[in-house]
Amino acid sequence: MRFTDLSKKDKEYLKDRYYNRKEKSWEEVADELAKEFKVTARTIRVWVNERLNIKEKGESYPEQYLKAKELKTEKEKTVFFITWGQNNIPIHKKFFKNILALKEKYNASLHVIAGRYRNPTTPYENYKTEDEFWDKALVPYLDAGRHKIHDHMTIMSDVKIRPTAVYPLSGMRGLSKEHSCVFGHPKVHLELLPTLKDKHPKGIMTTGSVTLPNYSESKAGKKAELDHRFGFVIVEAYKDIVLFRQITADKNGDFCDYFFEVKNGEVKKLDYIEGIVFGDKHFGVEDKTIETESLKYAKKLKAKHAVLHDIFDGYSISHHDLKDPFKQYAKEVHNKNNLKEEIDYMLSKLKPYTFFENTVIVRSNHDDFLDRWLKNEDWKKQNTYKNSSLYMGYSLMLLEEYANNPENPRGVIPLILEKKYPKFKALTRDDTYTVKGYELSMHGDLGQNGSRGSVKGFKNLNFKSITAHGHSPGRLDNAVRVGTNTLLRLGYNKGASDWGHANGIIHKSGQVLLQIFTEGVFTRIKS
Repeated sequence: MRFTDLSKKDKEYLKDRYYNRKEKSWEEVADELAKEFKVTARTIRVWVNERLNIKEKGESYPEQYLKAKELKTEKEKTVFFITWGQNNIPIHKKFFKNILALKEKYNASLHVIAGRYRNPTTPYENYKTEDEFWDKALVPYLDAGRHKIHDHMTIMSDVKIRPTAVYPLSGMRGLSKEHSCVFGHPKVHLELLPTLKDKHPKGIMTTGSVTLPNYSESKAGKKAELDHRFGFVIVEAYKDIVLFRQITADKNGDFCDYFFEVKNGEVKKLDYIEGIVFGDKHFGVEDKTIETESLKYAKKLKAKHAVLHDIFDGYSISHHDLKDPFKQYAKEVHNKNNLKEEIDYMLSKLKPYTFFENTVIVRSNHDDFLDRWLKNEDWKKQNTYKNSSLYMGYSLMLLEEYANNPENPRGVIPLILEKKYPKFKALTRDDTYTVKGYELSMHGDLGQNGSRGSVKGFKNLNFKSITAHGHSPGRLDNAVRVGTNTLLRLGYNKGASDWGHANGIIHKSGQVLLQIFTEGVFTRIKS
């Protein structure tokens, strides 16, 4: 439908809905009208605000906001903190105090993206006014401009996303162009975007909020309130590299970075982390730098729980290659079809993980490669001769397992681990394993009722989770996905790829931090 198709009655109806929206915001009413007229919410706003010439309240910007549009970046800084602050609402004082303490420690530049939202039902009596303003503590850092702080990073403070948006990064990929972007929003979302080989990683992310939750008493408002997070983004922008991460705080405003705990306005060294969920391992094609640095960090911070995904790659017996005679020939020439060597190598790479108090192996889809091979292949076939004895031995193990545990049998990989590393906990598909309220037992390939898993699908579950499988780190509120510890190019992810090196750190406060690597580095801030 076009504006010219509207009747006089339609136009009067639009005006009436705008002026008599009661406790709803104009954004919420625009969404409702969009469904009625079967157009987009943006089209509704154009019809009303531009074609009918009705201007929204707050269209004439307050002085604080105009000054925020002129905020300049501190060019001499290499570390930037970016958060979001809503107008006409108190800040979380303890959280802001902690941000300022870490800012001083890191010698960082602080940007508070000026968020605008009208809530006629605000519970804060001192803030009920027609005037638009921000807490005075935020004013020196208030930002409403756009800043390219590096060739690979832009702070998008001029882009306003509705605080009630379910997926605030939706439609934002095009704005990123060739660099990463930070958007202001009270939710904590992150996506890694596809790039070509050897290009700098590109991510888009939201900040979290420094102000208290303040939403209208509507469906959209109540849903948004559930996902309101106190948080900020840290960007380390050096000449040769950009590093970024999202920090979230608990209800008291306390938070942790990689090596430090910030509480009551004091910055102290972390004595331990509760757990670390490593990116997919795929031993045999692991990135040796990422493997070394990940283990080094986990041991230094004395992680209580170490969680591993896809420890077995299965290249030697992969069903993807069985019908490709040329691939099979290449494997034979280079001895890459030797299952024993692949299993032995995997077991040797697991030895350093005996350091941890609790080492957990999550049942993963590549573990299933071995069971699938046993069930579908014939040991008498020529291309199986090299692995015939293992085929017979593992088949016997699986027969006994099914006889003893027919309802929930473990696979061959857990049975192998049981003999070599009896202290490791190898999970089945139906096991559960939680740390600080986060469910860690799901690999990420399976969603609800056996459907294909996704971050969006896990967000819709009624519990917090950290998964893997996708090789691309991401976050939707309390649904977190780690990346990979493998090489970023494995032959089957040709062209543009969103794979990224990332682990998930669970702090003792219960907050999760995605440890994202760029060229083998996750931070240059000294511990």
